[in-house]
Amino acid sequence: MDREEYQGWPNHATWMVHLHLTNTEWLIHTALGIVLEAPDLFEAADQLKEWVEGWIGNYLDECQEKTIDQTKTYSYLWQGAHSLLVDMVHVQLDGVNWERIAQVFRERT
Repeated sequence: MDREEYQGWPNHATWMVHLHLTNTEWLIHTALGIVLEAPDLFEAADQLKEWVEGWIGNYLDECQEKTIDQTKTYSYLWQGAHSLLVDMVHVQLDGVNWERIAQVFRERT
């Protein structure tokens, strides 16, 4: 896992999450709302992380359900691929410096 500075951010994972959160107007406004409603930077970071994890988790669950619907079977191959993908996403998200992202969003206002 890359923990070294990347593009002026604490690491590649932090840069990548911020990049995606600022990719569409809806994501920018949603993330900004979460950060600005929190009482402090640490709570903002925790809430932002929780929201992103839930958002991605819901997407992965929907992908799993579509696979089951389309194949009419849910083989060990699909189960293994889904589990690996979920674990990889969580490992990457654990490396994100959520406080830095929250700080940048707060500075936008």
